[in-house]
Amino acid sequence: MFFHEIGSLLKNKREELDISHEDVKNKLKIPLRSIVAIENGNLEELPHEVYIRTFLKAYASYLGFSTEELRTTFSDIEDFKSKEDPPKSLEAQSIETQPEGTKPKNAKFIVQLLLVALLGASVYYFYAQNGRSGSLAL
Repeated sequence: MFFHEIGSLLKNKREELDISHEDVKNKLKIPLRSIVAIENGNLEELPHEVYIRTFLKAYASYLGFSTEELRTTFSDIEDFKSKEDPPKSLEAQSIETQPEGTKPKNAKFIVQLLLVALLGASVYYFYAQNGRSGSLAL
């Protein structure tokens, strides 16, 4: 089953049950844009596959699909993205950009490392200056 088919199935069930997007958002704590993207089969608007899988399972359960129906319907969920999206070229795979407005994961570590280095350099300079004069004057 293709991703857009899963989205249509969920949308039809939601409409059949007369449940609004807002109700789904409030109950499941899934962003509204993600709910709409799932229903429209728009993978580009969704976060990482782990979140998609979690959102889909929660959404389907909320709409009353049984565990067996979920297993059958989403049996190929591991590779649904590969069925819809053409493979990336080697160049596109090697040039993954970070979303605008986000910090690198290791930014905090780098800042901490720089602060420790600055502190170490300051201590070294202090002792080097006081070592020449022979006294520790504060």
